[in-house]
Amino acid sequence: MDIAYLDYLSSSGNSVIHRASTTSKIAMAALCVAAAILSTGVRSATAVFAAVAGLAAAAGIPAGRMGHLLLYPAFFGWVFSTGDPVLGVLRSVSAAAALIVLLGTTTFVSLHSVLERVLPGILADSVYMTYRSFFLLAGRLAAVGRVLRLKGARSPSAIGAALGTALIRSIDLSERTYRVLVLRGYATGIRSSSDRRRGDVAGLTRYDALPVIVGLALLCLARTL
Repeated sequence: MDIAYLDYLSSSGNSVIHRASTTSKIAMAALCVAAAILSTGVRSATAVFAAVAGLAAAAGIPAGRMGHLLLYPAFFGWVFSTGDPVLGVLRSVSAAAALIVLLGTTTFVSLHSVLERVLPGILADSVYMTYRSFFLLAGRLAAVGRVLRLKGARSPSAIGAALGTALIRSIDLSERTYRVLVLRGYATGIRSSSDRRRGDVAGLTRYDALPVIVGLALLCLARTL
């Protein structure tokens, strides 16, 4: 799963962007998305995309995976483009690439630490548990797929019944996980220990200059080219 691979990259990477605080990387992604949207022509949109692609390469995100993840944004950018379709595609892939860089360099626990500052605690924790449930469901579906292949089951009814069973079991597992958390004294507010060590929850780090400067430079670039 692509989201699982991005989660792996975010936790295993050690680039300068990985070391920056979550707040600065969110600001960088927001500025990059704004630069993509405000691009006035193909030239400026191409420059923004090239810069974001360079950020992805610096963060260690493979070009092949990046291209695969950008297929859907490119398609929808072309379909829903109201003017120049090339400009629409470039804007879409640039904005999507910025979010991929964010997710590929920031663990979801770190993102959650920021989300809970602006969202009610129970809502922020619900987002976190939903994200975790995605991996539970992905694991169940992979196991179901292996069983179906071994048994040679190819009929739509058999596949539908197996997928339905996997979904119900995943929901049940999520509920049991929540009950265990409650029994062990769960309270709203999940913190990232790595962010505490870097000072991310309390403030910024010395690595934050690069993401913020790059985001601001791209925003200026989009308006001047």
